[in-house]
Amino acid sequence: LKKYCRWCKAHTKHKELKK
Repeated sequence: LKKYCRWCKAHTKHKELKK
């Protein structure tokens, strides 16, 4: 889960940028 969270954080940042 931690490993996934690592890229998950980046994904969230990307989503915010799209927003």
